[in-house]
Amino acid sequence: MSRRTALAVAAVVLFGSCSRLGVGIPECERIVNNPSPAMVLSLQAVPTAMYAPCINSLQLGWDNLDFEVESGKASFSITHADMMAPFFTATLTEKCDIGNATPVPHPDIEKYELIRSIGSDIKVTIIPSAEGPLIHARTLAEEFEDVRVDGRRVLFTVDPDITFAVRSRVNRALFTNQFVWIISELDVNEDTLEMRSTPEGEGARGLAANEALQRIEELAPEVVYEGNWYFVFDGGCITYEFDAHGTVAETVADDVVTSLGFYPLADLRELGRRQGIDVGVPGGG
Repeated sequence: MSRRTALAVAAVVLFGSCSRLGVGIPECERIVNNPSPAMVLSLQAVPTAMYAPCINSLQLGWDNLDFEVESGKASFSITHADMMAPFFTATLTEKCDIGNATPVPHPDIEKYELIRSIGSDIKVTIIPSAEGPLIHARTLAEEFEDVRVDGRRVLFTVDPDITFAVRSRVNRALFTNQFVWIISELDVNEDTLEMRSTPEGEGARGLAANEALQRIEELAPEVVYEGNWYFVFDGGCITYEFDAHGTVAETVADDVVTSLGFYPLADLRELGRRQGIDVGVPGGG
């Protein structure tokens, strides 16, 4: 075993509690005879694991990576130039509690997600009260088809089901969309509308469409991507924890898929065995 690897293994023995170590980035590049000390530490922390999280590349703006290790756990957090606290953490443990997370297809590894996401698109449902307002609503949706608010697309959906009460349709729409425009016969005559952003709110009446768009700019929720992804396999679990807001949240899911990977620990385990170091059995045991 190289001196670099031996020092990394020794570090785990010396640090029994949580420690922040200057051992570099847990890189996905596989150099079997001279592995990343961070990757060796990950294996030592969870000896039964088949995989450990690793970095292929850092995205523009990902300006700090903090690697931590303790017995039974190895993790790294990433911060962004636009955010003080970490927006992403990857953690390797022997087990994890996935709770109510939903299974998601993924090659080779079981994946589960429990995510709250507010995308960059702003969604508006237009609810007409009768046939005349329905025609007006469709015209309005076409007129503003390409509109943007603060650089974000505004997507309009017209609810054509005028046989049901407006109140019930408003409440239903606000469960899935962020804003509702209500158009009555009077609104058609005066070229106005009523806007709601919560089921309980009284809304703002008598607004011109452009005024409603200005209010949307003031009220639109920040883009958010937060929650967990879980990757479950024999002998271990990798948790991706997201807490991304604003522009970082718009692309964080795709950026993580591109930038991170799963390091197969079998080669490191075999290297340790050849050097007489017990590094556990994949999948436990």
